[in-house]
Amino acid sequence: MMRSLFVALLLVHVAACDMISDATRVNVKLPPRDFALDTSTFNLPQGQLPPVSCTQPADCHTSDLCPQGACTVACNTTIQECEAHVPATVKNDYDLSKDAPEYAQFASVGVVSVGVDAVYFNITQNSLTVDTPELSVYAGPTTINSPTDAGAELVGTIPRVPSKSTGRVNVVFSATGQDTIKKLMDNFKTPFRVIVAGDVVVTGGDATPTGKLVGQVNVEGHVSL
Repeated sequence: MMRSLFVALLLVHVAACDMISDATRVNVKLPPRDFALDTSTFNLPQGQLPPVSCTQPADCHTSDLCPQGACTVACNTTIQECEAHVPATVKNDYDLSKDAPEYAQFASVGVVSVGVDAVYFNITQNSLTVDTPELSVYAGPTTINSPTDAGAELVGTIPRVPSKSTGRVNVVFSATGQDTIKKLMDNFKTPFRVIVAGDVVVTGGDATPTGKLVGQVNVEGHVSL
């Protein structure tokens, strides 16, 4: 009985290895995840933010620029005007054991090495009237909801996206960014979360941003012998 079980397990392992024996590298792609940045959620005054002069942070009050309390305020001492800092956060969960069965099939073979080649955003719609700020990308367990939560690790940054522009925008990896994603992909049976976070800054006296940015988050990698 034990001998039959050993032979059966050996055959399963050999069959799995044979799937990638014809190539030293097989490209894999995680399931795309939708994301959107919609200014209708900013809860800023319509039309224009009221101009508020300042020389120190205490001169700026949330009630002036963020009447619904959905953002924070700061004093831009260079131009001596108060600013509204609107948090923009997008969260996406991945469960590779369910969402990417082909990848899981490769990853379950212990002799392969997993690598991460690119993380990028494919922007398909952009009617924003302002540029997006540089955004940071974090990854970790599905318990994280902000970059400061335990387990959140910096993957990299998304460069500023000009108003109305579309297309592919690559994430610039941090020093440990690829290793962070690789670690999560290696442990494919455990779901993980990717968070994109940053602040949209609007100065008092400027027109309130309008529009929406829509696209998909993509992760590309490979397995190799």
